[in-house]
Amino acid sequence: MIGAQPDAVDRVLVQYVAVLADRHLIVTSDEESYAQEAAATALGDRSSLGDVGSTRALVDKLAEPAAAMVWSRDFACSDLAMSQADQDGQDQAESLVNEAGGVSPLNGLVVALAPDRRLTVAELFESSSQAKQNLRPRARLAVGDAPGRGGSFSDDLKLTVSRTDGAAVILRLQPKERTGYVLSALDNGPVLFATC
Repeated sequence: MIGAQPDAVDRVLVQYVAVLADRHLIVTSDEESYAQEAAATALGDRSSLGDVGSTRALVDKLAEPAAAMVWSRDFACSDLAMSQADQDGQDQAESLVNEAGGVSPLNGLVVALAPDRRLTVAELFESSSQAKQNLRPRARLAVGDAPGRGGSFSDDLKLTVSRTDGAAVILRLQPKERTGYVLSALDNGPVLFATC
């Protein structure tokens, strides 16, 4: 574990770095305890999200991505909740969910970016019947208005496939631009199609 010092303007860029040469990994954090935990997990000395059955089932539905974000169990419901939006955004989201036909809570969410820049969104539900009920509403929400963020998801993404796979809804989206940060539209703040 290597400690780094804050730069001249008191911003910490990287404070702790663990080099795991055998795994070809570098773990960084601004907290020593998190860097130690992450290193131990990467080495297999601690349990990880991969040990959670529902998360493993969701991730196994994806081809090998260039980058991916995983929200295990109901963490997507709290991390990407529309409750983080202002009241107008929340009211608009509630109206859009009702117009789409309603949704069930998520049991997990994965957003994966393929090397060719296509996005796969996999949303896990309690059962295959719940996934089937959520297919159309979730597809509509994934390309509809984006209250709390502005504009519409369809400004940046085109939905090319929507289907179920067991207890999961699988959405494939193609970015409309050839460059840019595709994941950043979906990785923080209130995201309507991840609503619970």
